[in-house]
Amino acid sequence: MKKILLGLILGCSIIGANAQQEAQYTQYMVNPYLINPALAGVEDMIDIKTGHRQQWLGFNDNNTSVGENHNSSVAPQTTYLSAHTPIGKPHYTMHYKGEHQNWHGVGGKIVMDKTGPTSWSSYLLNYSYNMGLIKPKGSGIYTKGGLRMSAGFFYGLQQYKLDASSLRYGTGTDENPLNGEGSVGNGFSKTKQDATLGIWLYDTKNELYYVGVSMNHILGGNLRISDFLSDSSDKPKSDPSLARHIFLTAGTTFELTNEWDWKPSVLVKFVSPGQTAIDLNSRFEWNKMVWGGVSYRHLDALSIAAGAVINYMFEVAYSYDFTTTEIRTYGSNGTHELTLGIRLAPHGHNSNAEDHWR
Repeated sequence: MKKILLGLILGCSIIGANAQQEAQYTQYMVNPYLINPALAGVEDMIDIKTGHRQQWLGFNDNNTSVGENHNSSVAPQTTYLSAHTPIGKPHYTMHYKGEHQNWHGVGGKIVMDKTGPTSWSSYLLNYSYNMGLIKPKGSGIYTKGGLRMSAGFFYGLQQYKLDASSLRYGTGTDENPLNGEGSVGNGFSKTKQDATLGIWLYDTKNELYYVGVSMNHILGGNLRISDFLSDSSDKPKSDPSLARHIFLTAGTTFELTNEWDWKPSVLVKFVSPGQTAIDLNSRFEWNKMVWGGVSYRHLDALSIAAGAVINYMFEVAYSYDFTTTEIRTYGSNGTHELTLGIRLAPHGHNSNAEDHWR
């Protein structure tokens, strides 16, 4: 009975929540590298960022019928650490991206995502290759135009866990309906190989536009519940599969004045089978140092965000999501997301394509 229940919990948690196979980010514009490995090395710096997202604050076991610890949170929360850098070409004063024929990028990211008793962690390394497609006109500070493409991949391991120690089955009592006949067990963990491919197109000098596409979980495959159930009679007839996620993003910059820029962008997320989500974003930036904006995630949330770059080295960004779905009636007080970053730029650092899509 315990094994059957364990299999059902795993299957429902994966099949019923395909979107949670990949972390949700409001601030992907602050760190687009999280969703597209082609960004590795595109910036003229070593870029290190960490972030935390606390989704549906206030939504806990008091609002559900799962688990025995009434004070534990079942709302999704995500923490990450990422870093990447260009290699193979000097990136310093008076060297703009359009002047280089090609270069390489390397990096990696660690992401930990938890929703109630289920969680997953990914440990991915990254390589990218950046090449020129249309040669810019002029040189140095007079460089204009030009189109570049970067292609890259993430490869590593993704671990899935179920902490079943807090899950119980049985009728329980009137005073404590969650304290049933017995616990499911300690749970399990399963590690699988994972990979992501991505492409990024961007204007090299004027930084007027960018377009990117990436596909996550390209190796696909199933999370084999049967690997954890020794009794063949307990094995389910089918295993939940890892859904492939496709991210398509694009944006542009309108120079309103010498100091102010408007940066609209869009992110379209496809999850097989048949799930599509659209994010619309509008940001205003002052002197490439301070910005603020709003975002709308279709049928999910409205967000406000702000950020700053301090001394061209430190970066901070914060966003708050106002939930627009019915889950707000179950105690959800919105979603907080915080990003901190440090830029280790070479001496005399001058120009970044990243200034456009941030």
